[in-house]
Amino acid sequence: MFGTGIVSLYFCLCCLTRDGLVVSALGQENSGYHEHPPPVNLSLTSSDFKTILTWAYVDKSPNATKFTVETRNYRTAQWQLFSPCSNIQSYSCDVTEAFSVNLSALSSYYAQVKAVTHYHESQFAL
Repeated sequence: MFGTGIVSLYFCLCCLTRDGLVVSALGQENSGYHEHPPPVNLSLTSSDFKTILTWAYVDKSPNATKFTVETRNYRTAQWQLFSPCSNIQSYSCDVTEAFSVNLSALSSYYAQVKAVTHYHESQFAL
């Protein structure tokens, strides 16, 4: 509608801030560009003192998709990058180490994962 390129915008809001120009698209045509969907069907499985996070992902990108996992202790309420599972290509992550910190009967832990390519990333999936 407003020219050619990867994305044609229906409406654009621009705002000049201290950090530079911020552009927000309120609508877009599907012209070859697509957001990366988040991983789906997340599952935590504990067996023999190992806790494994698994997920599924439909890769619609010709670029190599990698995944990044974050974990959170319920008490701290802050997500932390789990570095052993940062930019990995597999569809699973052994989060035992992250979940065993300050382990007690009252401990609750969470994990989330996102898809990452060289240019884009998905939202985190819980």
